[in-house]
Amino acid sequence: MHLALWAQIGVLTRSFLDQFFVLGCKGGWGPCLEGSLYFDALPSNMLGSFVIGFINAPAALGRRSPKTVAILPLRHPWQEHLALQVGLRTGFCGSLTTFGSWVESLFHRAVWSNAWAEAFSGVVVGLAASLGCYVVGCHAAAAVFDRLERAEQSALGRGDGASEKRDRISAALETELQAAQRELVAEEPDLPPREVLEDVEQGEQAALRGRPSGGVDKVGTIQAPIEAGRLSASRSAPQLSSHTLKSSSSASPPAPPGPPPASFAFAAVDWLAALALLLTTAGAGVGVGLELSQEWLRVIWLSVLLGPLGCWLRWFLARRLNQRLAGSWAWVPAGTLAANALGTAVTASMANLLDVASLGAAGTLCTQAVQSGFTGALTTVSTFVLEVRAMEKTGGPGRRRAYLYATGSLLLAIFLCIVIMGPARWGTHSGEVAEN
Repeated sequence: MHLALWAQIGVLTRSFLDQFFVLGCKGGWGPCLEGSLYFDALPSNMLGSFVIGFINAPAALGRRSPKTVAILPLRHPWQEHLALQVGLRTGFCGSLTTFGSWVESLFHRAVWSNAWAEAFSGVVVGLAASLGCYVVGCHAAAAVFDRLERAEQSALGRGDGASEKRDRISAALETELQAAQRELVAEEPDLPPREVLEDVEQGEQAALRGRPSGGVDKVGTIQAPIEAGRLSASRSAPQLSSHTLKSSSSASPPAPPGPPPASFAFAAVDWLAALALLLTTAGAGVGVGLELSQEWLRVIWLSVLLGPLGCWLRWFLARRLNQRLAGSWAWVPAGTLAANALGTAVTASMANLLDVASLGAAGTLCTQAVQSGFTGALTTVSTFVLEVRAMEKTGGPGRRRAYLYATGSLLLAIFLCIVIMGPARWGTHSGEVAEN
């Protein structure tokens, strides 16, 4: 449910954001961004990369904490609402950003207008912009986290026995953190390289010996990050509730029987999500049926309906394939790679249909909606840059793997676009295009 809702919101945000930055080019009141290096998905890719960095887990920011969301207080109910977190990271950010449209739009111009230098330059600009926005989002989240940490430490430091209280809470949270890390690595589809497990084991051994390890520096920050998406699917994380902290800090009487207070907050969020999903689906359906004057709006409404299908497929591929390869290729996020490659191929195929086939109004509407909605949500830049940064921050072989993964993903997508769109340009329709 949360995946579907946030996928729809992500597709809707991307669609209107793409339109907003070219309104001025069409005589509207908005800005006009155009140029050989600009592509429609650039603003949404930058925004989505920033957001997924901003809602990261502390471990991805180099901070040791059992939190699943760095920018929220430790006892906030949403720290334990894993479905909501997966919806935000995998659903919203994954659907707001699009890998296939990015590559296809650039190499469509390359194939049909011979703009090869601009296309390859646009790939570099798009990758650098997304990575940069992700890093800025992480820095912003780290600043918020540090401020919250100071406030929470200050609150714990008041009164008698404050030092003992902090020690008991730290010990309890440390135990939960190690258990949560193992569960998160096993459960979340956006998995890190398997070497992260070795860092977790080293951290556990160092904790038993009472001294830092190679995976933890002298101030207790994790050098090999466990990125945000993985921290949102832990079965152990719900144990980190305010009740756990209170029981660790004082000998308070047991809570009365019945559902914990957090369960009511979860239920309220879930009911609101269900209502919002119903309203967005119904509204998009009405828009497709009744919007007749503005064809681009009909494309957006139909894209919103198709978005969850692409998001679910991407999530399924990540669950089945990420970190499942054998041997020396076990580090490859094969699920994300497969989703981006498949989505790019479908996007290029839809572009071919629009270029060379007479589809009619209904066919054009459906083809454009598949491009924007289904494949737009199937392919993702936010998870892609998250994985690249996770590999790069481990250093050594991880940095080489980050370059290999990023370069291989982009070259595969470029190859698919050229192979699929090239024959239509250089084959039977080349003469017609030359005349025009």
